[in-house]
Amino acid sequence: MTAQSGTRVRSLQPDLSAEVLLDEQEKVTSRQVLNDLRTVILCWAHGRRDLPEYFEHEFKIASVVRQVVSAAVVHTQKMRRELRSELIAYDRGIISGTPIPTKNLFKLTPVRNPCAFPSGLSRCSERVHFGESLHVCATCSGAGEIECSTCHGGATVACNACDGVGNLRCQGCSGQGEVLAGGTDTRRCSLCLGRGIVGCEVCDGTAQVDCTRCSEGTNPCTTCGATGQMRQIWHLDTRSTTLTRHRLYCKNGWVDDDSDVAIDSVLVKRKDWEAPRGEFDIQRIRDLMPGHLVAHAVDMIRSSLAPPSNSSCDSGLRVEVRAAYLYHVIVDQNDQKSEFFVSGCSNTVTPHKMPERSSTLSGRLVRGINGFFEATGLAARSTTDAAYVQAVKNGEVHLSDIRQVAADLRKLGAKATRTPDGYSITLPRAPKRHATVQVKFDYDSANNCIIHSAIFLCQADRHQFPRALALSRDLTVGCIALEESNDRSIESFYLVDRQPYGTVSAVHYYELLKQLLVAAYRIHIDKKLG
Repeated sequence: MTAQSGTRVRSLQPDLSAEVLLDEQEKVTSRQVLNDLRTVILCWAHGRRDLPEYFEHEFKIASVVRQVVSAAVVHTQKMRRELRSELIAYDRGIISGTPIPTKNLFKLTPVRNPCAFPSGLSRCSERVHFGESLHVCATCSGAGEIECSTCHGGATVACNACDGVGNLRCQGCSGQGEVLAGGTDTRRCSLCLGRGIVGCEVCDGTAQVDCTRCSEGTNPCTTCGATGQMRQIWHLDTRSTTLTRHRLYCKNGWVDDDSDVAIDSVLVKRKDWEAPRGEFDIQRIRDLMPGHLVAHAVDMIRSSLAPPSNSSCDSGLRVEVRAAYLYHVIVDQNDQKSEFFVSGCSNTVTPHKMPERSSTLSGRLVRGINGFFEATGLAARSTTDAAYVQAVKNGEVHLSDIRQVAADLRKLGAKATRTPDGYSITLPRAPKRHATVQVKFDYDSANNCIIHSAIFLCQADRHQFPRALALSRDLTVGCIALEESNDRSIESFYLVDRQPYGTVSAVHYYELLKQLLVAAYRIHIDKKLG
Protein backbone atom coordinates (compact mmCIF):
# COMPACT_ATOMS: atom_id res chain seq x y z
CA MET A 1 0.00 0.00 0.00
CA THR A 2 2.43 2.59 -1.20
CA ALA A 3 2.59 5.52 -3.56
CA GLN A 4 6.19 5.96 -4.56
CA SER A 5 7.30 9.20 -6.21
CA GLY A 6 10.73 7.94 -7.26
CA THR A 7 12.60 10.82 -5.64
CA ARG A 8 11.72 12.30 -2.28
CA VAL A 9 9.66 15.48 -2.37
CA ARG A 10 11.38 18.26 -0.49
CA SER A 11 8.15 19.79 0.75
CA LEU A 12 7.31 16.53 2.57
CA GLN A 13 10.88 15.70 3.54
CA PRO A 14 13.10 18.77 3.97
CA ASP A 15 16.70 18.40 5.03
CA LEU A 16 16.94 17.51 8.70
CA SER A 17 19.59 18.24 11.29
CA ALA A 18 20.40 16.50 14.57
CA GLU A 19 18.89 19.43 16.49
CA VAL A 20 15.31 18.62 15.39
CA LEU A 21 15.33 14.90 16.17
CA LEU A 22 13.64 15.42 19.54
CA ASP A 23 11.15 18.05 18.42
CA GLU A 24 7.56 17.62 19.49
CA GLN A 25 4.90 16.88 16.92
CA GLU A 26 3.71 19.98 15.07
CA LYS A 27 0.58 20.92 13.21
CA VAL A 28 1.01 21.34 9.46
CA THR A 29 -0.63 24.29 7.72
CA SER A 30 1.56 24.73 4.64
CA ARG A 31 -0.61 24.68 1.54
CA GLN A 32 2.13 23.03 -0.50
CA VAL A 33 2.60 20.21 2.02
CA LEU A 34 -1.15 19.64 2.31
CA ASN A 35 -1.59 19.48 -1.45
CA ASP A 36 1.34 17.11 -1.85
CA LEU A 37 -0.04 14.88 0.90
CA ARG A 38 -3.41 14.86 -0.82
CA THR A 39 -1.74 13.78 -4.07
CA VAL A 40 0.13 10.96 -2.33
CA ILE A 41 -3.11 9.63 -0.80
CA LEU A 42 -4.86 10.11 -4.15
CA CYS A 43 -2.26 7.95 -5.91
CA TRP A 44 -2.47 5.35 -3.17
CA ALA A 45 -6.27 5.24 -3.34
CA HIS A 46 -6.53 5.08 -7.13
CA GLY A 47 -8.02 1.79 -8.26
CA ARG A 48 -8.47 0.33 -4.78
CA ARG A 49 -11.65 -1.68 -4.34
CA ASP A 50 -11.66 -1.68 -0.53
CA LEU A 51 -12.46 2.05 -0.40
CA PRO A 52 -15.89 3.69 -0.63
CA GLU A 53 -17.04 4.75 -4.08
CA TYR A 54 -15.92 8.22 -5.11
CA PHE A 55 -13.42 8.32 -2.24
CA GLU A 56 -10.76 9.78 -4.55
CA HIS A 57 -13.04 12.62 -5.56
CA GLU A 58 -14.69 13.38 -2.25
CA PHE A 59 -12.06 13.11 0.47
CA LYS A 60 -10.66 16.22 2.11
CA ILE A 61 -7.72 16.55 4.46
CA ALA A 62 -9.15 17.65 7.79
CA SER A 63 -5.91 18.01 9.74
CA VAL A 64 -2.27 17.03 9.64
CA VAL A 65 0.38 16.75 12.31
CA ARG A 66 3.91 15.53 11.73
CA GLN A 67 6.60 14.04 13.91
CA VAL A 68 10.28 13.42 13.31
CA VAL A 69 11.06 9.70 13.43
CA SER A 70 14.75 9.11 14.15
CA ALA A 71 16.70 5.91 13.78
CA ALA A 72 20.04 4.43 14.72
CA VAL A 73 21.32 2.22 11.89
CA VAL A 74 24.32 -0.09 12.33
CA HIS A 75 26.11 -1.73 9.38
CA THR A 76 28.65 -4.42 10.18
CA GLN A 77 30.91 -5.67 7.41
CA LYS A 78 31.31 -9.43 7.75
CA MET A 79 34.38 -10.93 6.08
CA ARG A 80 35.23 -14.57 5.50
CA ARG A 81 38.43 -15.99 3.97
CA GLU A 82 39.46 -19.40 2.69
CA LEU A 83 42.45 -20.88 0.86
CA ARG A 84 41.71 -22.56 -2.45
CA SER A 85 44.23 -24.67 -4.37
CA GLU A 86 44.49 -24.86 -8.13
CA LEU A 87 46.62 -26.93 -10.50
CA ILE A 88 48.09 -25.01 -13.43
CA ALA A 89 50.57 -25.97 -16.13
CA TYR A 90 54.14 -25.87 -14.88
CA ASP A 91 55.94 -22.97 -16.56
CA ARG A 92 59.36 -24.22 -15.44
CA GLY A 93 59.63 -21.27 -13.06
CA ILE A 94 60.81 -21.26 -9.46
CA ILE A 95 58.51 -23.14 -7.08
CA SER A 96 57.54 -21.18 -3.94
CA GLY A 97 57.58 -24.13 -1.60
CA THR A 98 57.71 -22.10 1.62
CA PRO A 99 55.20 -23.57 4.10
CA ILE A 100 52.07 -21.55 4.94
CA PRO A 101 53.35 -19.12 7.60
CA THR A 102 50.17 -18.91 9.70
CA LYS A 103 46.78 -20.46 10.13
CA ASN A 104 45.24 -17.01 10.58
CA LEU A 105 44.17 -16.14 7.05
CA PHE A 106 43.87 -12.43 7.89
CA LYS A 107 47.61 -12.26 8.58
CA LEU A 108 48.56 -13.61 5.16
CA THR A 109 47.63 -10.41 3.32
CA PRO A 110 46.21 -7.08 4.53
CA VAL A 111 42.44 -6.60 4.52
CA ARG A 112 41.44 -4.42 1.61
CA ASN A 113 38.47 -2.03 1.90
CA PRO A 114 37.66 -2.85 5.54
CA CYS A 115 34.86 -0.27 5.41
CA ALA A 116 33.43 -0.85 1.93
CA PHE A 117 30.04 -2.14 3.20
CA PRO A 118 28.86 -3.86 -0.02
CA SER A 119 25.14 -3.87 -0.71
CA GLY A 120 25.32 -7.56 -1.67
CA LEU A 121 27.83 -10.39 -1.57
CA SER A 122 31.25 -9.14 -2.67
CA ARG A 123 33.96 -11.58 -3.78
CA CYS A 124 37.65 -11.11 -4.54
CA SER A 125 40.55 -13.51 -5.01
CA GLU A 126 44.32 -13.05 -4.94
CA ARG A 127 47.18 -15.46 -5.42
CA VAL A 128 49.48 -16.07 -2.48
CA HIS A 129 53.01 -17.38 -3.08
CA PHE A 130 53.75 -20.19 -0.65
CA GLY A 131 53.05 -23.89 -0.24
CA GLU A 132 53.53 -24.58 -3.95
CA SER A 133 54.41 -28.06 -5.18
CA LEU A 134 54.79 -30.08 -8.37
CA HIS A 135 52.54 -32.96 -9.38
CA VAL A 136 52.51 -35.40 -12.27
CA CYS A 137 50.00 -34.37 -14.91
CA ALA A 138 46.99 -36.69 -14.65
CA THR A 139 46.08 -36.16 -18.30
CA CYS A 140 49.33 -37.37 -19.86
CA SER A 141 50.71 -39.31 -16.86
CA GLY A 142 53.86 -37.20 -17.00
CA ALA A 143 54.71 -37.94 -20.62
CA GLY A 144 54.03 -34.42 -21.82
CA GLU A 145 52.14 -35.75 -24.83
CA ILE A 146 48.92 -37.59 -25.46
CA GLU A 147 47.67 -39.98 -28.11
CA CYS A 148 46.03 -38.30 -31.09
CA SER A 149 42.27 -38.66 -30.86
CA THR A 150 41.97 -38.68 -34.66
CA CYS A 151 44.38 -41.46 -35.62
CA HIS A 152 44.51 -43.08 -32.14
CA GLY A 153 48.31 -43.12 -32.25
CA GLY A 154 48.61 -44.78 -35.65
CA ALA A 155 49.85 -41.61 -37.37
CA THR A 156 47.67 -42.47 -40.43
CA VAL A 157 43.98 -42.24 -41.20
CA ALA A 158 41.72 -43.63 -43.91
CA CYS A 159 41.99 -41.78 -47.21
CA ASN A 160 39.01 -39.56 -47.78
CA ALA A 161 39.41 -39.60 -51.58
CA CYS A 162 38.82 -43.33 -51.90
CA ASP A 163 36.98 -43.89 -48.60
CA GLY A 164 39.85 -46.07 -47.38
CA VAL A 165 39.57 -48.58 -50.25
CA GLY A 166 42.71 -47.67 -52.16
CA ASN A 167 41.08 -47.49 -55.60
CA LEU A 168 38.42 -45.54 -57.49
CA ARG A 169 35.95 -46.41 -60.25
CA CYS A 170 37.43 -45.79 -63.68
CA GLN A 171 36.05 -42.60 -65.18
CA GLY A 172 36.92 -43.72 -68.75
CA CYS A 173 34.60 -46.73 -68.81
CA SER A 174 32.40 -45.84 -65.84
CA GLY A 175 33.59 -49.00 -64.16
CA GLN A 176 32.54 -51.34 -67.02
CA GLY A 177 36.05 -52.27 -68.17
CA GLU A 178 35.05 -51.79 -71.84
CA VAL A 179 34.44 -48.84 -74.15
CA LEU A 180 32.80 -48.59 -77.62
CA ALA A 181 35.18 -49.12 -80.49
CA GLY A 182 32.75 -48.26 -83.34
CA GLY A 183 29.19 -49.26 -84.04
CA THR A 184 28.29 -51.94 -81.62
CA ASP A 185 31.81 -53.27 -81.17
CA THR A 186 33.61 -52.81 -77.84
CA ARG A 187 37.16 -53.01 -76.71
CA ARG A 188 39.01 -53.21 -73.42
CA CYS A 189 39.41 -49.87 -71.55
CA SER A 190 42.99 -48.74 -71.82
CA LEU A 191 42.85 -46.76 -68.55
CA CYS A 192 41.92 -49.55 -66.21
CA LEU A 193 43.00 -52.43 -68.49
CA GLY A 194 39.54 -53.92 -68.27
CA ARG A 195 39.40 -54.01 -64.47
CA GLY A 196 36.88 -51.12 -64.09
CA ILE A 197 38.92 -49.57 -61.27
CA VAL A 198 42.06 -47.49 -61.01
CA GLY A 199 44.43 -46.90 -58.07
CA CYS A 200 43.83 -43.82 -55.85
CA GLU A 201 46.40 -41.19 -56.62
CA VAL A 202 45.98 -39.52 -53.21
CA CYS A 203 47.06 -42.49 -51.14
CA ASP A 204 48.90 -44.36 -53.95
CA GLY A 205 46.55 -47.25 -53.45
CA THR A 206 47.45 -47.78 -49.79
CA ALA A 207 44.04 -46.60 -48.53
CA GLN A 208 45.85 -44.62 -45.77
CA VAL A 209 47.23 -41.09 -45.57
CA ASP A 210 49.30 -39.30 -42.93
CA CYS A 211 47.26 -37.78 -40.03
CA THR A 212 47.35 -34.00 -40.26
CA ARG A 213 46.24 -33.45 -36.66
CA CYS A 214 49.28 -34.87 -34.91
CA SER A 215 52.95 -35.63 -35.18
CA GLU A 216 53.69 -39.35 -35.39
CA GLY A 217 50.50 -40.23 -33.53
CA THR A 218 50.82 -37.88 -30.53
CA ASN A 219 50.07 -34.27 -29.60
CA PRO A 220 51.55 -32.02 -26.88
CA CYS A 221 49.49 -32.19 -23.69
CA THR A 222 47.59 -28.90 -23.35
CA THR A 223 46.84 -29.49 -19.67
CA CYS A 224 50.46 -29.31 -18.54
CA GLY A 225 51.85 -27.36 -21.49
CA ALA A 226 53.82 -30.48 -22.63
CA THR A 227 55.92 -30.41 -19.44
CA GLY A 228 54.33 -33.47 -17.85
CA GLN A 229 54.05 -31.58 -14.55
CA MET A 230 51.46 -29.40 -12.83
CA ARG A 231 52.13 -26.59 -10.35
CA GLN A 232 49.82 -26.49 -7.35
CA ILE A 233 49.17 -22.86 -6.39
CA TRP A 234 46.98 -21.22 -3.74
CA HIS A 235 44.38 -18.45 -3.92
CA LEU A 236 43.08 -16.51 -0.96
CA ASP A 237 39.34 -15.96 -1.54
CA THR A 238 37.62 -13.20 0.41
CA ARG A 239 33.86 -12.78 0.70
CA SER A 240 32.31 -9.68 2.25
CA THR A 241 28.71 -9.00 3.22
CA THR A 242 26.99 -6.27 5.22
CA LEU A 243 24.74 -6.98 8.16
CA THR A 244 22.32 -4.07 8.69
CA ARG A 245 20.25 -3.46 11.79
CA HIS A 246 18.14 -0.48 12.74
CA ARG A 247 16.06 0.75 15.63
CA LEU A 248 13.50 3.54 15.41
CA TYR A 249 12.59 6.15 17.94
CA CYS A 250 9.31 8.02 17.86
CA LYS A 251 7.98 9.95 20.84
CA ASN A 252 4.33 9.20 20.23
CA GLY A 253 4.66 5.55 19.20
CA TRP A 254 3.38 6.00 15.65
CA VAL A 255 5.69 3.33 14.29
CA ASP A 256 7.16 0.05 15.49
CA ASP A 257 10.87 -0.25 16.28
CA ASP A 258 11.50 -2.56 13.32
CA SER A 259 9.60 -0.51 10.75
CA ASP A 260 11.21 -0.04 7.34
CA VAL A 261 10.86 3.73 7.71
CA ALA A 262 14.48 3.69 8.92
CA ILE A 263 15.73 2.30 5.61
CA ASP A 264 13.82 4.96 3.64
CA SER A 265 14.81 7.83 5.88
CA VAL A 266 17.31 10.61 5.22
CA LEU A 267 20.91 10.42 6.40
CA VAL A 268 21.71 12.95 9.11
CA LYS A 269 25.13 11.77 10.35
CA ARG A 270 27.47 8.89 9.59
CA LYS A 271 30.69 7.49 11.02
CA ASP A 272 32.85 4.56 9.87
CA TRP A 273 35.38 2.60 11.91
CA GLU A 274 37.41 -0.49 11.41
CA ALA A 275 35.68 -3.09 13.55
CA PRO A 276 36.97 -3.14 17.13
CA ARG A 277 38.84 -6.25 18.34
CA GLY A 278 37.49 -5.89 21.83
CA GLU A 279 34.86 -3.86 23.64
CA PHE A 280 33.57 -0.97 21.58
CA ASP A 281 34.19 2.52 22.97
CA ILE A 282 30.73 3.89 23.75
CA GLN A 283 32.10 7.43 23.80
CA ARG A 284 32.44 7.29 20.02
CA ILE A 285 28.71 6.80 19.74
CA ARG A 286 27.93 9.56 22.20
CA ASP A 287 29.85 12.00 20.02
CA LEU A 288 27.85 10.93 16.97
CA MET A 289 24.19 10.73 17.91
CA PRO A 290 21.61 12.13 20.32
CA GLY A 291 21.33 10.50 23.69
CA HIS A 292 17.97 8.85 23.02
CA LEU A 293 19.57 6.70 20.28
CA VAL A 294 22.80 5.80 22.07
CA ALA A 295 21.43 2.79 23.96
CA HIS A 296 19.87 1.39 20.77
CA ALA A 297 23.12 1.82 18.84
CA VAL A 298 25.31 0.24 21.52
CA ASP A 299 22.94 -2.71 21.86
CA MET A 300 22.96 -3.34 18.10
CA ILE A 301 26.74 -3.00 17.87
CA ARG A 302 27.36 -5.48 20.66
CA SER A 303 24.92 -8.00 19.22
CA SER A 304 26.35 -7.58 15.70
CA LEU A 305 30.04 -7.97 16.45
CA ALA A 306 31.27 -11.56 16.59
CA PRO A 307 34.54 -12.90 18.04
CA PRO A 308 37.15 -13.13 15.27
CA SER A 309 38.47 -16.52 14.13
CA ASN A 310 41.23 -17.65 11.77
CA SER A 311 38.86 -17.46 8.78
CA SER A 312 36.15 -14.92 9.67
CA CYS A 313 36.00 -11.49 11.26
CA ASP A 314 34.14 -8.19 11.36
CA SER A 315 36.24 -5.77 9.35
CA GLY A 316 34.16 -2.59 9.38
CA LEU A 317 31.56 -0.82 11.45
CA ARG A 318 29.31 1.99 10.23
CA VAL A 319 26.89 3.84 12.47
CA GLU A 320 24.28 6.18 11.02
CA VAL A 321 21.73 8.58 12.36
CA ARG A 322 18.72 8.73 10.05
CA ALA A 323 15.47 10.61 10.29
CA ALA A 324 12.27 11.27 8.39
CA TYR A 325 9.06 13.17 8.90
CA LEU A 326 6.01 11.00 9.48
CA TYR A 327 2.65 12.63 8.82
CA HIS A 328 -0.51 11.71 10.69
CA VAL A 329 -3.27 12.68 8.27
CA ILE A 330 -6.95 12.78 9.20
CA VAL A 331 -9.19 12.55 6.16
CA ASP A 332 -12.85 13.51 5.96
CA GLN A 333 -15.13 11.91 3.38
CA ASN A 334 -18.83 12.63 3.81
CA ASP A 335 -18.35 13.25 7.56
CA GLN A 336 -16.51 9.93 7.93
CA LYS A 337 -13.11 10.28 9.50
CA SER A 338 -10.16 8.12 8.45
CA GLU A 339 -6.51 8.17 9.50
CA PHE A 340 -3.36 7.60 7.48
CA PHE A 341 0.35 7.73 8.18
CA VAL A 342 2.48 9.03 5.31
CA SER A 343 6.25 8.76 5.27
CA GLY A 344 7.65 12.06 4.10
CA CYS A 345 10.68 10.45 2.50
CA SER A 346 9.42 7.40 0.59
CA ASN A 347 5.80 8.66 0.34
CA THR A 348 4.53 5.37 1.75
CA VAL A 349 0.88 5.44 2.84
CA THR A 350 -0.11 3.26 5.80
CA PRO A 351 -3.81 3.27 6.71
CA HIS A 352 -4.41 3.41 10.46
CA LYS A 353 -8.17 3.68 10.20
CA MET A 354 -9.66 2.86 6.82
CA PRO A 355 -12.88 4.52 5.62
CA GLU A 356 -15.88 2.24 5.68
CA ARG A 357 -17.77 1.43 2.52
CA SER A 358 -21.26 2.89 2.84
CA SER A 359 -24.24 1.18 1.23
CA THR A 360 -26.96 3.01 3.14
CA LEU A 361 -29.55 5.28 1.62
CA SER A 362 -27.95 8.30 3.29
CA GLY A 363 -24.60 7.43 1.74
CA ARG A 364 -26.14 7.14 -1.72
CA LEU A 365 -28.07 10.37 -1.14
CA VAL A 366 -24.89 12.28 -0.21
CA ARG A 367 -23.15 11.00 -3.31
CA GLY A 368 -26.15 11.95 -5.40
CA ILE A 369 -26.14 15.49 -4.03
CA ASN A 370 -22.41 15.80 -4.63
CA GLY A 371 -22.92 14.55 -8.17
CA PHE A 372 -25.63 17.18 -8.70
CA PHE A 373 -23.34 19.92 -7.43
CA GLU A 374 -20.58 18.74 -9.73
CA ALA A 375 -22.91 18.59 -12.73
CA THR A 376 -24.24 22.08 -12.13
CA GLY A 377 -20.77 23.49 -11.44
CA LEU A 378 -21.51 24.42 -7.84
CA ALA A 379 -18.70 22.33 -6.45
CA ALA A 380 -15.25 21.80 -7.88
CA ARG A 381 -14.03 18.25 -7.45
CA SER A 382 -10.77 17.00 -8.87
CA THR A 383 -10.83 13.88 -10.98
CA THR A 384 -8.10 11.27 -11.06
CA ASP A 385 -6.10 10.90 -14.22
CA ALA A 386 -4.84 7.31 -14.40
CA ALA A 387 -1.86 8.36 -16.55
CA TYR A 388 -0.86 10.96 -13.96
CA VAL A 389 -1.14 8.46 -11.10
CA GLN A 390 1.05 5.98 -12.94
CA ALA A 391 3.57 8.68 -13.87
CA VAL A 392 3.86 9.71 -10.20
CA LYS A 393 4.34 6.11 -9.09
CA ASN A 394 7.01 5.65 -11.77
CA GLY A 395 8.85 8.77 -10.58
CA GLU A 396 8.38 10.53 -13.92
CA VAL A 397 6.16 13.38 -12.72
CA HIS A 398 6.40 15.58 -9.64
CA LEU A 399 3.53 15.37 -7.16
CA SER A 400 2.57 19.01 -7.71
CA ASP A 401 2.55 18.68 -11.50
CA ILE A 402 -1.06 17.49 -11.67
CA ARG A 403 -1.45 18.45 -15.35
CA GLN A 404 1.83 16.74 -16.35
CA VAL A 405 3.44 19.80 -17.89
CA ALA A 406 6.84 18.09 -17.81
CA ALA A 407 5.51 15.04 -19.62
CA ASP A 408 4.21 17.26 -22.40
CA LEU A 409 7.56 19.11 -22.53
CA ARG A 410 9.22 15.75 -23.28
CA LYS A 411 6.92 15.39 -26.27
CA LEU A 412 8.22 18.74 -27.53
CA GLY A 413 11.82 17.53 -27.35
CA ALA A 414 12.87 18.76 -23.91
CA LYS A 415 14.55 16.54 -21.35
CA ALA A 416 12.88 16.68 -17.93
CA THR A 417 14.46 14.93 -14.92
CA ARG A 418 12.78 14.67 -11.52
CA THR A 419 14.35 16.52 -8.59
CA PRO A 420 13.21 16.78 -4.93
CA ASP A 421 11.64 20.17 -5.71
CA GLY A 422 10.38 19.68 -9.26
CA TYR A 423 12.41 19.19 -12.44
CA SER A 424 15.69 19.86 -14.13
CA ILE A 425 14.68 20.73 -17.69
CA THR A 426 17.13 20.81 -20.60
CA LEU A 427 16.08 22.25 -23.94
CA PRO A 428 17.54 20.99 -27.23
CA ARG A 429 19.84 23.20 -29.31
CA ALA A 430 20.42 25.55 -26.38
CA PRO A 431 23.89 26.92 -25.47
CA LYS A 432 25.66 24.35 -23.30
CA ARG A 433 26.40 26.83 -20.53
CA HIS A 434 22.77 27.86 -20.31
CA ALA A 435 20.75 24.86 -21.46
CA THR A 436 19.22 23.74 -18.15
CA VAL A 437 16.45 25.31 -16.09
CA GLN A 438 15.77 24.31 -12.48
CA VAL A 439 12.03 24.18 -11.88
CA LYS A 440 10.24 23.87 -8.56
CA PHE A 441 6.66 24.18 -7.38
CA ASP A 442 5.85 26.81 -4.80
CA TYR A 443 2.88 28.71 -3.37
CA ASP A 444 2.35 32.44 -3.18
CA SER A 445 0.83 34.43 -0.33
CA ALA A 446 -2.66 33.72 -1.71
CA ASN A 447 -1.97 29.97 -1.66
CA ASN A 448 -1.88 29.75 -5.44
CA CYS A 449 0.44 27.13 -6.91
CA ILE A 450 3.39 28.76 -8.66
CA ILE A 451 5.85 27.22 -11.09
CA HIS A 452 9.25 28.71 -10.30
CA SER A 453 11.91 28.62 -13.06
CA ALA A 454 15.54 29.55 -12.37
CA ILE A 455 18.76 29.62 -14.42
CA PHE A 456 22.11 29.94 -12.69
CA LEU A 457 24.04 33.06 -13.73
CA CYS A 458 27.02 33.37 -11.37
CA GLN A 459 28.03 33.33 -7.74
CA ALA A 460 26.81 36.38 -5.88
CA ASP A 461 29.16 39.25 -5.05
CA ARG A 462 27.90 42.21 -3.03
CA HIS A 463 29.78 44.62 -5.32
CA GLN A 464 27.60 43.44 -8.19
CA PHE A 465 24.25 44.03 -6.47
CA PRO A 466 23.70 47.49 -8.08
CA ARG A 467 24.53 46.10 -11.53
CA ALA A 468 22.17 43.15 -10.97
CA LEU A 469 19.33 45.49 -9.98
CA ALA A 470 19.89 47.71 -13.00
CA LEU A 471 20.10 44.74 -15.34
CA SER A 472 16.91 43.24 -13.92
CA ARG A 473 14.94 46.42 -14.81
CA ASP A 474 16.00 46.09 -18.46
CA LEU A 475 15.00 42.46 -18.91
CA THR A 476 12.02 41.60 -21.13
CA VAL A 477 11.48 38.27 -19.40
CA GLY A 478 12.10 37.19 -15.80
CA CYS A 479 14.16 39.02 -13.22
CA ILE A 480 17.49 38.57 -11.46
CA ALA A 481 17.17 37.17 -7.96
CA LEU A 482 19.49 36.08 -5.18
CA GLU A 483 19.00 32.45 -4.17
CA GLU A 484 20.74 30.13 -1.73
CA SER A 485 22.17 26.73 -2.58
CA ASN A 486 20.48 23.68 -1.06
CA ASP A 487 23.00 23.58 1.79
CA ARG A 488 22.51 27.34 2.32
CA SER A 489 26.23 27.95 2.24
CA ILE A 490 26.48 29.90 -1.04
CA GLU A 491 24.32 32.63 -2.54
CA SER A 492 24.13 33.01 -6.31
CA PHE A 493 22.47 35.18 -8.93
CA TYR A 494 19.73 33.44 -10.89
CA LEU A 495 17.49 34.50 -13.74
CA VAL A 496 14.05 33.71 -12.32
CA ASP A 497 10.50 33.60 -13.61
CA ARG A 498 7.38 32.77 -11.59
CA GLN A 499 4.12 31.85 -13.28
CA PRO A 500 0.72 30.79 -11.88
CA TYR A 501 0.75 27.06 -12.50
CA GLY A 502 -2.93 26.95 -13.46
CA THR A 503 -2.32 29.24 -16.46
CA VAL A 504 0.72 27.39 -17.87
CA SER A 505 0.39 25.10 -20.86
CA ALA A 506 3.27 22.98 -22.13
CA VAL A 507 3.61 24.92 -25.40
CA HIS A 508 3.51 28.29 -23.64
CA TYR A 509 5.98 27.13 -20.99
CA TYR A 510 8.37 25.73 -23.61
CA GLU A 511 8.52 29.13 -25.33
CA LEU A 512 8.99 30.89 -22.00
CA LEU A 513 11.94 28.65 -21.13
CA LYS A 514 13.54 29.36 -24.51
CA GLN A 515 13.28 33.11 -23.88
CA LEU A 516 14.81 32.70 -20.41
CA LEU A 517 17.72 30.69 -21.79
CA VAL A 518 18.38 33.26 -24.51
CA ALA A 519 18.31 36.08 -21.95
CA ALA A 520 20.74 34.19 -19.68
CA TYR A 521 23.08 33.56 -22.61
CA ARG A 522 23.09 37.22 -23.61
CA ILE A 523 23.90 38.27 -20.05
CA HIS A 524 26.83 35.88 -20.16
CA ILE A 525 28.30 36.86 -23.55
CA ASP A 526 27.84 40.58 -22.85
CA LYS A 527 29.63 40.05 -19.53
CA LYS A 528 27.06 42.18 -17.78
CA LEU A 529 27.21 40.05 -14.65
CA GLY A 530 29.75 37.66 -13.18
